[in-house]
Amino acid sequence: MQYTSGNVTATPGSQIITGAGTLWLTNVLPGYCFKLQDENAIYAIASVDSDTQIHLTANYSGAGGSGKSYQICVDFTISFGLGEVWAGDRDWQFHLTVNTIRALDTLLNYRLQSKLSKSVAGNQDITLGAAEYANAILEFTGALTGSINVIVPLTPPRQWTVFNNTTGAFSLTVKPPTGSGVAITQGKRAIVYVNGVDVVRVTADT
Repeated sequence: MQYTSGNVTATPGSQIITGAGTLWLTNVLPGYCFKLQDENAIYAIASVDSDTQIHLTANYSGAGGSGKSYQICVDFTISFGLGEVWAGDRDWQFHLTVNTIRALDTLLNYRLQSKLSKSVAGNQDITLGAAEYANAILEFTGALTGSINVIVPLTPPRQWTVFNNTTGAFSLTVKPPTGSGVAITQGKRAIVYVNGVDVVRVTADT
């Protein structure tokens, strides 16, 4: 579903969009997608400043003008945040391609075939960021000088193939902030997943 009430003024090279007859504070949130009707580009909303002003995350690059029809995509799937398309939506083909098909392609790439190769050399625990733990394969390298934990979140649910490609006579354990986790033998691989409480094994080290 889209929010389309009123019209807007957009200025090329500016992140500010000004509305007329709009109620953005009630109906729009940062992260929603903004698009001028009949233009190709879709922009993410960085902030909702008032009922009549929003900031985009990037400069508007179209022809611009005032009194323009627009749409803001406000419906997304619960699990993965894919854009939903409904009957009557404006320019729905663009939103379906950008917010659903391309987003799904990126998600599947991460889940099925993307790989993180990260040095964890030393003796300090490592906390993976969102862009790191989104990968399907986690390879850890470097010379360990002490046993370490690689910390991943309990949510969202994830499954990884972990390759402990480190050196040094110390252990590497993949674990959440709480829980005991799974130690992977050096030179070995194992499939593990988060069950909401801990990181547990799917396979033995191979």
